[in-house]
Amino acid sequence: MHASGKVGILCGGGLLPKLVAEELLASKQSFILIILEGQNQSDWYKDYPHKAMAMGSVGSILKMLRENDVKVLTLAGSIKRPSLDKLKLDWQGVKWLAQMKLFRSGDDQTLSWIIGALGKEGFEVKAPHDFIPQALTPKRALTVAQPNSVALQDMERGFKVAKTLGALDVGQAVIIERGLVLSVEGIEGTAEMIKRTAPLKREEKGVGVLIKAAKPQQTKLADLPTIGPDTIDQLAECGLAGVALEAGASLILDLDQTLAKANKESIFVYGYVKK
Repeated sequence: MHASGKVGILCGGGLLPKLVAEELLASKQSFILIILEGQNQSDWYKDYPHKAMAMGSVGSILKMLRENDVKVLTLAGSIKRPSLDKLKLDWQGVKWLAQMKLFRSGDDQTLSWIIGALGKEGFEVKAPHDFIPQALTPKRALTVAQPNSVALQDMERGFKVAKTLGALDVGQAVIIERGLVLSVEGIEGTAEMIKRTAPLKREEKGVGVLIKAAKPQQTKLADLPTIGPDTIDQLAECGLAGVALEAGASLILDLDQTLAKANKESIFVYGYVKK
């Protein structure tokens, strides 16, 4: 996709911002990275036009975007909520924080508010997958390994649980083993959830499914459920059979490497659609 104007990528952690930047570079689309401090990025961005800024310096960020003639914004990558003293709020940041009630709302409410506020500031906000549509999960099994009847039943139960929790703006992921809910995702994220699930498993290997689903009410412009190559490593270490993602509403990053790892470990990756 070619954006109508210079693109600003508000960068959280993980692989997604880098993939969007690579696609924009390949398509010769002008862009700049806004590296949000404290979000555990590696130094990959140093080869691209960028500016590192504190999350709370909203006025400074908006000024920088306008000075760089940015017309389109995308929010890419995982965001950890910082403590109030690490936000480094400027005056505009104080006003935004007071209006959005950041520390009294869930992730979806906060993101939706921020996207709306950026729109009011005159920016067109697009989803990361508008630039890398190949990352959207298709509806089918993507691996050599296929879910068996037990895994399919766990998927069905898992998506019901995930959607119920998502409606409460809690999390996007659960782990089910033979119908039993082993773990639900909280603020710690999927990787930590998988890690704490390992000692809870009743069977050593090849049983249990990670389910990731979009919250029913969430904006599709940011924070879609996501996996990548590292997720497969985590599933293998935990002894899970596979992962089921909501087709069309989730992302698989670095698809070729992710599926290659999954096939090597005999782990299934499945794009699920509610029947």
